Amino acid sequence: MSAFGPASAHAATHLRSVLERSAVGALALLPAAVTAAALSPHAINPAGIAAGLVLFAGASFLLGLLASQLAAGVDSAIFRQFGNRLPVVLLRHSDATLPPAAKARVHQALMSRGLPLPSATVEAAGPLHADQSYREAVAWMQARAPSSPVAGRVTRAHTLYQMRRHACAIRLVGLAVAGAMLALSVLIAVRQAETAALPAPAVTIAAVVNALMLAAWFLEARQGAVVAAAKAYALRLFTVASPADAAPVEARARRVADIDRAAFRSTSDSTP
Repeated sequence: MSAFGPASAHAATHLRSVLERSAVGALALLPAAVTAAALSPHAINPAGIAAGLVLFAGASFLLGLLASQLAAGVDSAIFRQFGNRLPVVLLRHSDATLPPAAKARVHQALMSRGLPLPSATVEAAGPLHADQSYREAVAWMQARAPSSPVAGRVTRAHTLYQMRRHACAIRLVGLAVAGAMLALSVLIAVRQAETAALPAPAVTIAAVVNALMLAAWFLEARQGAVVAAAKAYALRLFTVASPADAAPVEARARRVADIDRAAFRSTSDSTP
């Protein structure tokens, strides 16, 4: 049983990762599926639906694999200055994401569990040595997270972070598919309007869905959204060390995510 437990946990983690990637791929291909259904109503029958679902699932999986491959580039572009370990940065005394009092409680909670953390003076004198201590603390929290009282919150934050990484990685694909399907559905709607009083309701719905998906890919699959999700995950991860502080840290995580996303939306994004 001792061997079965870790194996099961590893299989569950792998499956969750596959589903996360495939979900992002499905979102990228959704405009094409909606448009195809609107333009080919005769194909909406049991056989057509079954074939469409198989094709859609397979394409989503393959696109998810592509997103996974490209996500490393997203990390490199966004977190180069953080050493690709944002939770480590947020634990530093020099970082102001958490208020000093909240950070002191997190540090104290970690030290009470036998994890030696440096003081502000020691960190300033030896930042590389301090970061090693913070990495060990982050690894401890990540290992303990699945059995923590706040495991659900941490898992949801990590899932959102991973999905945003993958969405940012295939942002151009999502924008291209949504833009092309929006143009096609609008063109069909205009041609239908020239020969009838109103375009077909299915085509109108497809145009609206495609417009919404185009806006979502433009606004939400940005580097700023990935950074905000990463910070929110890091802050929720800290609650593993001190579950009693979960509510204040959760509120802080939401505020940080909102501020970061608003800031990145108001400036030009380096992602095309």
